[in-house]
Amino acid sequence: METIDAPPLAPGLKECTRCHEVKLLTDFYLGRKRKDAPDNERRRMSWCKECHKKFSRLRRQERLVAEGEAYLANEAKRVRGHLQDPETAELRSAVTRATRNADRALREKYPEIYRRLLNEARLAEGLPAT
Repeated sequence: METIDAPPLAPGLKECTRCHEVKLLTDFYLGRKRKDAPDNERRRMSWCKECHKKFSRLRRQERLVAEGEAYLANEAKRVRGHLQDPETAELRSAVTRATRNADRALREKYPEIYRRLLNEARLAEGLPAT
């Protein structure tokens, strides 16, 4: 039996093996480093981020129904351990510093626009404008 091969995708695109949509490479999570590859090369996962999130959400709901309180306790313990990990803490600190630096730069470069956007956001949250 003869198979028909699909035409190759343009560089930077990949097809999700779950939803079969062609998406940008950035729509796929990076996989683990491959020890057998040169320079521990990393490949993209076969499912897109959206499919991974849907699957994970469904899996969590199934485990919650099946395991109940034990699942919640284990999940809380796992998350607490992850947040206390030194590498994770440093990464979170770096992200916070970068966000604050960008926020300060925007405030200094575009003070009127920043003030207007801040007031809109505060009003949307039910807070008084500054």
